[in-house]
Amino acid sequence: MNLPHGNHQERKTRLFNLAVIGIVGQVGFFTLLIILVALFAGLGLDNQMQTRPLFTLVFLVASVPISLIVMFVVVRFGLRRINPGKMKSEPKQQEENDFGNYS
Repeated sequence: MNLPHGNHQERKTRLFNLAVIGIVGQVGFFTLLIILVALFAGLGLDNQMQTRPLFTLVFLVASVPISLIVMFVVVRFGLRRINPGKMKSEPKQQEENDFGNYS
């Protein structure tokens, strides 16, 4: 079954949009999970050691860079899955295009 060019391009765009929505959903989920784990771990330690806001604040502040790192990893992994050939071949392709150009 041959599809017209417009339908193929529309399908590719739709699949790309769904993949981006999936990546954004994963980033949001992991960020929320990290913040909730930090919050409840901090509250638990504060209750146990009678240091009311100390551990909660420290864990919440520490969760920000951790969630940023996780966000970066999830986005890179997701982009690699969306476009596996382009991310690895771009530098090599540029190197091949520049081969023999000495100016």
